[in-house]
Order: sequence, then structure tokens, then C-alpha cells
Amino acid sequence: MTNKNKTKDNTILAMRAQRTLKDLGVNLLIPQDSKQWKSFICNLRVNLLGLSAEEFWEILGLSRSSGVKYESSDRSYSRQPNRKLMLLIAESFNLSWEPLNQIFDNPIDSKSSTKMLEMLKKNNVSMHELEILLNCLSDLRKLHSKMEIKN
Repeated sequence: MTNKNKTKDNTILAMRAQRTLKDLGVNLLIPQDSKQWKSFICNLRVNLLGLSAEEFWEILGLSRSSGVKYESSDRSYSRQPNRKLMLLIAESFNLSWEPLNQIFDNPIDSKSSTKMLEMLKKNNVSMHELEILLNCLSDLRKLHSKMEIKN
């Protein structure tokens, strides 16, 4: 099979997979927490799409043997999924990312709070400056999130 035909077949497979997710009515969001990516990939491939490892990883342009390393729990064999792979999955299956604010569900402990206050005091950051910095950070995160979805 030529590369052109293979690319066409992969595009058709990707479109079918997107249609399957749409038909299931699943609003699947890619988690921001990288520790959840391996299980997310397994759930997407096996439980939601029902694709073989070969079909799934070919859609993403990887061989089966390379791709299954991202699903494996065997530490000597496995690879940790990276953001580039997750962006590729988002693009291939038309998925969105979980909003950034959902990843901050762990309360800040007193040690962290004390360290933050010390940093602010050491750098002479006023409350007004802190408010400006936090607004800028929020805007930057929103922009970054939109860029990730487009990429």
C-alpha cells in the first residue's frame, strides 16, 4: 500500500472514530493532569472506540509496537505520554482539553502558603501588583489553552 493510500485510510479511520464518539454522546475531555493520560488513552481506544492497537496508533501515525508502550503498565517497557502526543490525539479525534481550573482541586497546605507569602514579601510585591500578576497569569493560561486546542 502506498503512503498516500495509507494516509487516506487513516483519515477515514479517524473520521469513523470521531463519528463513534459523537454517536455515543460522549463529551470526552483530555485531562490536564499528565498522570491520567495513560488511562485516558486506554479508555479511549478500548472502551469508547473499540479500536485495535494497530488501528488506533496508525491513526496517530505511530506503529502498533511504538504506540502500545504508551498504554503499557510494565515500567521497563512503557513510555509516559507527553503533551505532544496528547495534542495529536486531541486533533485526530476532535477532542477538547479539560479546563485548567479543574486540575487545582488539591488544597494548598500551610507550608505552601507560608512559602508563597515569603516569596511575595521578599520581592516587595504589593496586593495591587499581586492582583495584576494573577490576572495576567489567568489570561496567559486561557491563551495557552486555546493555542493547545488549535495545535
